[in-house]
Amino acid sequence: MERGAGSRSAQLTGNHCGALHKRLELAAGEEARLVFMLGNGPDAEARRIRAKYGEGTAVSQSLAALQSYWAAKRATFQCHTPHDGLDTMVNTWNLYQAETCVTWSRFASFIEVGGRTGLGFRASAEGKLFLNAQSWAVLSGVAAPERAAACLDAVDEHLYSPYGLHLLWPAYTTPNDDIGYVTRVYPGVKENAAIFSHPNPWAVIAECMLGNGRRAMKYYDALLPYNQNDHIEIREAEPYAYCQFIMGRDHTRHGQARHPWLTGSGGWFYTAVTRHVLGIQLSFDGLVVNPCIPADWPGFTVQRQWRGATFHITVQNPAGVEKGVRSIHLNGESVYGPIPPQPSGSVHQVLVVMG
Repeated sequence: MERGAGSRSAQLTGNHCGALHKRLELAAGEEARLVFMLGNGPDAEARRIRAKYGEGTAVSQSLAALQSYWAAKRATFQCHTPHDGLDTMVNTWNLYQAETCVTWSRFASFIEVGGRTGLGFRASAEGKLFLNAQSWAVLSGVAAPERAAACLDAVDEHLYSPYGLHLLWPAYTTPNDDIGYVTRVYPGVKENAAIFSHPNPWAVIAECMLGNGRRAMKYYDALLPYNQNDHIEIREAEPYAYCQFIMGRDHTRHGQARHPWLTGSGGWFYTAVTRHVLGIQLSFDGLVVNPCIPADWPGFTVQRQWRGATFHITVQNPAGVEKGVRSIHLNGESVYGPIPPQPSGSVHQVLVVMG
């Protein structure tokens, strides 16, 4: 910007930004429109795209269609809570990241999506606490209530950090081929005791299942990119997209985010918040509202579209509880159990009082 011209520089690896430069001379009141076409593909496809969008009308039509697409997608669920960062991420960025990761990703690996071989291997001399084992003991319903509470207490005591929950603790420090790949990763990096983003929302869901709204929000806030906006010199990644992992406390760059966008965390945090924190769930019998929120939240509102009908949901928390619903009213009438489907095109008011 200061030079007024690009430097034609390029670099391998790293996180880059691109800059395109074109000189224009405009008379007073004159307007000009520039259309930049970026992509990756064969020359024939590039020529087709250039021909399609070489005229301004096609660009305007495509932009309008894109805006309509995202307006419709976002309108399905919009929330307004005491948490500005949660609203920003759930109402816009979680959706955008989830779709971008699915449609643009060129990455596939059994290791990255869960073939983490030897996790919890009993022959290891290094005792380990694994995040997934604790959270899924609760999510699956396998753990009895006392054991479920103990599992999540252990997560809070041993795996929590201000940047999120570690995947395991302590880190492996000795390579062991009987256990596998994870023992050869540097401590605090990726599978070896980093803050792996994808499993974090499962812990949020587990805490909600046990009614721990305060701790669920504590974990949500720790990994929330929005909250890292003032720590960019540590995070080194966008404050609106989840990253694959954060360097763990065994690493000298603890808190540094790596592999932005390349994670299912956007979709899973959307699920954790909409269905479990805010508690708006769809069942075979109807619409269920059963929030789990911090006790100091006075309430929140949600607009939810379902089967063509629109529901304006107001949740009040006069008793300052974390979980529990005292009453539900649909258009002023008491409802016991799930809210049944309503006619397409209809609009309804739902009042939920916690207690």
